[in-house]
Amino acid sequence: MLQLTLTSAKASYQAGEMPMLSYKITNQGDQPVAYWAYLLDYRLKASLVAENQGKGSSFELQPFHPQPWPAPQFTDTLNLAPGAHWQAPLLWNDAWGFAFVQRHSQPPVIPITYAVKGLPGGQYRLRIYLSNSVAYYVGQDQQFDRRLETRSHDKSQAPILEAELSVSFS
Repeated sequence: MLQLTLTSAKASYQAGEMPMLSYKITNQGDQPVAYWAYLLDYRLKASLVAENQGKGSSFELQPFHPQPWPAPQFTDTLNLAPGAHWQAPLLWNDAWGFAFVQRHSQPPVIPITYAVKGLPGGQYRLRIYLSNSVAYYVGQDQQFDRRLETRSHDKSQAPILEAELSVSFS
């Protein structure tokens, strides 16, 4: 049985600052597990939702720079013994140019000018999840036009993993 955990380096951040987040995948079972880790950092960021608990507004991360599909690597499988874990930070300075956008009332094509680098002030619940598929952005640069290609790992029978965390921005 796998568990996904999301942690923050700090309990609070300045408004507009990107949170310093890390994730950990732990094998809590009594058997070794091979987990598909292809584009793991991308998949986690693409799933991140931030819900403002006081104002009811919510944001999601979207990529604004398409990239060619990377070739699968031998290291795309995490082999976790019972009790073992994999831990890494979410990286913000990447080629995909992830940024937060409001989840509601957005046009079909979201220009990068609609994006916010960090979250406005408030108390947020951050949620991430992992499945055995990747929805990869292949649209136009400097915008999010919702053109995604999906690839799945057919051999992976892993359940969807979810994690959440509360963080404040002031």
